[in-house]
Amino acid sequence: MMTRRIEERRALGFTLLELLIGTIISAVLLAALYSAFQGMLRTQSHAYAVLEETVPRSHIADVIRKDIANMVIPNAALSGNLLGQTLTQGDDRWDTLEFFTTTARISNARPWGETQKVYYALVDADPLDEAHRLQLTRTVTRNLLPPDTMVSTINGMSGAASGDLIGGTDDSAYSDADTLGDTTVLLDDVSSLAIEYYDGETWTDTWDSAQLNKAIPSAVHVRIGFETLEDRGIATAPIDVMCEVAAQNPVTEPAA
Repeated sequence: MMTRRIEERRALGFTLLELLIGTIISAVLLAALYSAFQGMLRTQSHAYAVLEETVPRSHIADVIRKDIANMVIPNAALSGNLLGQTLTQGDDRWDTLEFFTTTARISNARPWGETQKVYYALVDADPLDEAHRLQLTRTVTRNLLPPDTMVSTINGMSGAASGDLIGGTDDSAYSDADTLGDTTVLLDDVSSLAIEYYDGETWTDTWDSAQLNKAIPSAVHVRIGFETLEDRGIATAPIDVMCEVAAQNPVTEPAA
């Protein structure tokens, strides 16, 4: 009789103890699933952040590499000297580099060729900010002609057709950026820019073609360091660009 009553109770539903045990087990499983889901979201967010940072950094490294690889020997009419200077700020270097390269895009809207002057330097993102958060900039100058030559060249190209360029210049033919340089910010939160030059035997921190018989280096090494940002808590890996210069210095024939 007693056994029959127990079986009837079990047939009616679970006991309170069984419900409590089941609830505790479910809560533990849900907590484990939630932790795994949160970890997956953090991993995904980190992967997206790394991807968003790596893609532009890789593109900028390619831009620097192409500029250096296509460096022009300073002996042509529209190419000047290479000047690489170094400036030390504490433990960091704020180097500058100016040279001529054949990486310009030729356009029908501009009368300039493929050679352009490029200048790399670090500048303050905000000169009034005492934190001195630096940016890597690239300044490109397309117009390499002297002012008088520039006016006569443009007039010769289109003055005969329009008739309104004689004695003046056409604002649509070139802009201030072409003449004075167009500056683009490549990277933010930069701490250092260190550039080294290889002459075929040794590496040096500076280079001046005017003092080296118009010679250019055989290779250039660019290293860009970054600040450690508080919101990341970790240091960003530097960018290293090692590039061989395609142009070769002319061989000087020995005197007879």
